[in-house]
Amino acid sequence: MRLVFVCWLVLVALAASGCASDTNDQSIETGEQSAPTAVPAPEPTPEPTGAPTTAPEPTPTTVPTPEPTPTTEPTPIPPPTSVELRADGIGPVTFGEPATTVVAELVAIFGEPTSDESWTGQSPWGTVGQPAPGDPPATLRVVAWDGLTGYFIDAPLFRDDGVLHLTGWSATGGSVPPLTTTEGLGVGSALAQFQSLRPDAAPVISGCFERWFAHLGGPILINGVASDMIAVFADIPTPDPIPGDTSGIPLPPGAENAVITEIYGGEGQPLC
Repeated sequence: MRLVFVCWLVLVALAASGCASDTNDQSIETGEQSAPTAVPAPEPTPEPTGAPTTAPEPTPTTVPTPEPTPTTEPTPIPPPTSVELRADGIGPVTFGEPATTVVAELVAIFGEPTSDESWTGQSPWGTVGQPAPGDPPATLRVVAWDGLTGYFIDAPLFRDDGVLHLTGWSATGGSVPPLTTTEGLGVGSALAQFQSLRPDAAPVISGCFERWFAHLGGPILINGVASDMIAVFADIPTPDPIPGDTSGIPLPPGAENAVITEIYGGEGQPLC
């Protein structure tokens, strides 16, 4: 019995020894390791001492200002020192040109007109355009500047196309620029100056407006109509009554003091 008990103890001891060996073997096979050793945290880097370093300010770059492109101003055209009076027109315009063209040209020289009036049929000076029996009434347009008046008519006598045309002008002095003939005669010129420049044009008395006048040019034909340029003199006494034929009447005493007060050109202007 005792032998049996001893044997049992031996078997228990052997069994316990085998279990321990198996446990060690399993730990090696599964690769189980012991807990890792803790690594100490790195020491913090100390902040630098002293004033912070300031970066230099960038040097500003100067951009050159481009030179402005010079602009060429148009050279103003100086106004004419005088405007020529002609038997076929005045200055840059000629009888027969449309009223719209003529007025625009004269406005460029003399400025805006002081008056602009029109009449159809009858005007303060009578029937407009000398229409023939059965003709429609004609229209007269009178455009005035200081010292200058232009006359525009549309009638079969001049040109029947429904457009007003320049047919005459009158100069009375005071215009800017002044109005003179090719020889330099103008309103205010003395009779003596006129005689020295135009010895072939002796003054005569007009039975229409009862004043002394002289032909300065013409007659010429403008659209088939006789045109002329005349100068009217003041301060010359006229005989009373004025005879029908005045061509042979000599200038009276004192005529040397006469001056030109008006100059007319063309047809259609009110001379009387």
